[in-house]
Amino acid sequence: MAVSPQDTWYVSFEQKRISPAKRAFSRGTETFRSELKAKEFAKQKLAETQNVSAGTLNPHRRNV
Repeated sequence: MAVSPQDTWYVSFEQKRISPAKRAFSRGTETFRSELKAKEFAKQKLAETQNVSAGTLNPHRRNV
């Protein structure tokens, strides 16, 4: 049985509020297949906000 490559790395970040009626704390998450791409994205988000976290996804908790 062949295993298809899946997104392993994630970056979670605080999203900009467009209007005051939106939630006070809104977060977005992107997933990546490579650590390098995740790091590049995280650096871009750090230029916009200091509230960024990143890591790896647990392969046993993913919905397939």
